[in-house]
Amino acid sequence: MAWQFPQEFLHNPVVFLYLLAHPELMPTNRPTDHLFWEGLLRAAPLPPPWWDWFCKQPGYADTEMLRLHIQCNGEVDDFWRALQAESAPTLLPLIELLVLEERQASALLAAPTSVSLSQSENALEIAREETLWWLACHPQTQIRTLIASSTRVPTEILASMVQDLAWDVRRELACNQRTPVEVLVSLSRHADASTRSRVAENEHVPVETLYVLAQDRERFVREALLKNKQLPTEILARMAQDRDEEIRRQVASHPRTSADILGMLAQDRDEAVRRRVASHPQTSADVLWILAWDKSLEVRVAVAENELAPAALLEALMKGETLGETLGEIHFKMNVVGNLRVSVSLLRRHAQHEDQNVRRVIAEHPQTPPEILSQMCQDRDPFVQIAVAGNWQTPVDVLRTLAQHEFEGLKRWGLEALAQNIQTPFEVLQTLAQKTQHGPTRWSATFVSRLQVELGEHLDREEVGTILKDLFRTKRVDYPAIKEDSPEQQILTLALLKGSTLVRRAILTVLATEWDVSTMGELYESHPYSWWVGQPDTGFNLLSPEVLQKLALAPKWKVRFLVASHEQTSELTRQCLSQDGNRYVRAIARAKAAHMGESASSE
Repeated sequence: MAWQFPQEFLHNPVVFLYLLAHPELMPTNRPTDHLFWEGLLRAAPLPPPWWDWFCKQPGYADTEMLRLHIQCNGEVDDFWRALQAESAPTLLPLIELLVLEERQASALLAAPTSVSLSQSENALEIAREETLWWLACHPQTQIRTLIASSTRVPTEILASMVQDLAWDVRRELACNQRTPVEVLVSLSRHADASTRSRVAENEHVPVETLYVLAQDRERFVREALLKNKQLPTEILARMAQDRDEEIRRQVASHPRTSADILGMLAQDRDEAVRRRVASHPQTSADVLWILAWDKSLEVRVAVAENELAPAALLEALMKGETLGETLGEIHFKMNVVGNLRVSVSLLRRHAQHEDQNVRRVIAEHPQTPPEILSQMCQDRDPFVQIAVAGNWQTPVDVLRTLAQHEFEGLKRWGLEALAQNIQTPFEVLQTLAQKTQHGPTRWSATFVSRLQVELGEHLDREEVGTILKDLFRTKRVDYPAIKEDSPEQQILTLALLKGSTLVRRAILTVLATEWDVSTMGELYESHPYSWWVGQPDTGFNLLSPEVLQKLALAPKWKVRFLVASHEQTSELTRQCLSQDGNRYVRAIARAKAAHMGESASSE
């Protein structure tokens, strides 16, 4: 408990005297011991005996955690000047943290940052700009790369970096949406094809430059161009005739490809091109009818899965009218009834289909009417019953009945489906969590019941059910993979899931109840911070005040720094961090509090 209550532990004289009498109990070498001491160093000030002990220990005297403690180097009154005086090993993570933090609406890189009331706004701005210029010329490539990636750095600084010889710096300049247009045009003519490919993805590149890049001799440059979501239709039409089939495939998948271009590509000799046309939401109904006759089963399956396929076409596919018996294959019919746009009447008609796989897909379908699901819970196939148990459209009384069902020897899977269903009544979930022997079922029931409480009146069963279906899809040693993931991987998984921020934040809040921050390393430790900075969504915005309050106790100062700078951190949590032992954590907490009009104490 010492890491949770460092002040009480450190100021208890009995503890120190006892450890002096029994030095063999003093943790020193193991990695977990370092986390323990880092947790204690959250406190400030440290009593003299403890501080003297730290300073004399070979394993701690020269460490970053001690050097950054407030008792070693004092307060950071001028954040920007302090950066210029910092050593490279500490400067790099500080810049990474600031760039990661800038994903939020009010980023500290974009604003004067200080805890000193004596400095004027103008003086702060001058210090900030001088420091950013200094960082843009820093001898360490990683630091210059981070500055080049920032969307909050002044454009004149970005423009000055165009002559940088490091490829990493040019790459970030080419990707940065704030890089001046003239710099992007210059980089588009660079001899290095990798640099040109990065420019091709930038949505602010002039149209005339995009035309040139569309004819680049390197295929991967043209492929990169097709990742540009603002690519004009005229360029897509030209690239639809590219000699390289992989380019044509990507045109067939591009969100801005028009129905006319898709109609042309529907006649492409390459099966993969036609398959992507069949999947595209802009493909016209007429073209989908034509592709339903395609010689390739994969193309016909793509038509069946297209959520914008006309209901009449899906009806025809289910009857096998377009290609006779060939289209009557069971797995194909499963694709048809699995289409989210399939009509309710079709689902009703085939709820008693002769093949259990078709019935199972109907039992899983979110559009299947509750009365049909009530009938299907009596299906002779246990896998159909299990599908009914997992469907959030299944009536509550049916779910209560299924909780007592045997599922013909497959009760474990049936109860697990119930446990993962957001529609399952709270009291049923509680029973499953307390009395079921199967660990994965017990965990799922606990998780879903907590999520119901967390969302409360904001619980939209259809939206949450869709997200949970995706979340529980992957398993690892019987448990849902999300349960076994590290906190940072859980955050990234939820960042990539489709759904409202409200629901994903609630899910993360429930998952965080199992986090052990006492042994947690860096929040984003599986990759360098610079890798996370480059991700389209790090999940940073999903951290709730409750999760941030828990992370504020983390032993690692970088985690506490992120908490101190986060928009969702409560005023009380930020006030506690303003008294942190780490000089940068307390400085950023006070600066952020001032930035947000809070009253962070500096006593």
